[in-house]
Amino acid sequence: MRNQKWFTDISYLNYGKGQKAYISAIIDRYDLSIVAYKVSKRNDLKLVMDTLRLALQNNDVYNIVIHSDRGFQYTFK
Repeated sequence: MRNQKWFTDISYLNYGKGQKAYISAIIDRYDLSIVAYKVSKRNDLKLVMDTLRLALQNNDVYNIVIHSDRGFQYTFK
């Protein structure tokens, strides 16, 4: 069933002359579809939260489990 378990992570993309962009994505475990993604020049909490907000706005979810690698962006206090 969709929207029960999501996976999330951040990766980087090289472009131009040595520039980097970061992509944050959320994937549904059920069918491995992309639920939401955002691209930013910064690898930070805002990128993660913007991606999560987009995913929650576009999906009906209740008691969802979100799995991440627990990197600093996901454990920020």
